[in-house]
Amino acid sequence: MEKKLSTWNLAVRALRVMALACGLSLASIDVWASPISTDFSVDSRGTYLLGNSEYNAQPALSIDLVSLGFSGGDFIYLQQVGNYQFSIYNDANGNPFPDTATDMIGVFSSSAVFLDLSALHRVPDAIDAGTTPFVTQNTMFGGMATDIPEDYYISGTGMAIQIPFQAHYLFVAANDQFYSDNFDPDHNYGVRVAPVPEPASLLLLSTGLAGLALWRRRKTISA
Repeated sequence: MEKKLSTWNLAVRALRVMALACGLSLASIDVWASPISTDFSVDSRGTYLLGNSEYNAQPALSIDLVSLGFSGGDFIYLQQVGNYQFSIYNDANGNPFPDTATDMIGVFSSSAVFLDLSALHRVPDAIDAGTTPFVTQNTMFGGMATDIPEDYYISGTGMAIQIPFQAHYLFVAANDQFYSDNFDPDHNYGVRVAPVPEPASLLLLSTGLAGLALWRRRKTISA
């Protein structure tokens, strides 16, 4: 019995040291010290796609990833929140459009350069994130192609995505055929951006928790 307790003591001491190391390591990792998430309001009239006959379309939301502490290679969590109306006007039956539209798209870029509505590639420094291809619709007027290969769909259930190396900005917009008459009556349409813990950080955390659990068990046995 004495030998078993001695071995147990050695194991517990080793894990307690690892738990302490875990605590010190986590304190030095920005992702644990920074806010859990940041919500950004998205203007439903904003777009980074080509536009035709748009009289009130606005620029897409531009997020400076570096200012949030992110860099190329980091994983972030993106989630669409809220909703908007497809039009501020009534439909053919005289009824207002429901405030239920949620579609959202995004694209990474190495710069904040943003061209006007007449350009197909309005984000000239767009970077492919290696996500599932998403094809945007043609314009409502004229049926002009708007799709660019680098962008992706952002859902309400959220997604983890790796920031491409060299990417410093994220452009976010509603996914629509015509933007000028979109309307967000309750101003709740937006995107949530959050850090995703690195696997190594999670391993350190789990190791620390295991060490604490064994330490508590050892105290119980001693009692």
